[in-house]
Amino acid sequence: MSKVKTTDIKNQFVKMLNRTQQQITDTKTRKAVTLDMYNRDLQQLHKDQERLLKIIDKL
Repeated sequence: MSKVKTTDIKNQFVKMLNRTQQQITDTKTRKAVTLDMYNRDLQQLHKDQERLLKIIDKL
């Protein structure tokens, strides 16, 4: 009987570890996507800033 309980506990622990690992992977993916979006937005901001400065210089 204790063998079955030990196996159940091990299985639950493995499931818990797998869920945690998946959550970490998902978080890393979201972080990478967020950083990529931030970098693209920052590049666009710099382009817009350059365009505005050129327009201001022409005034």
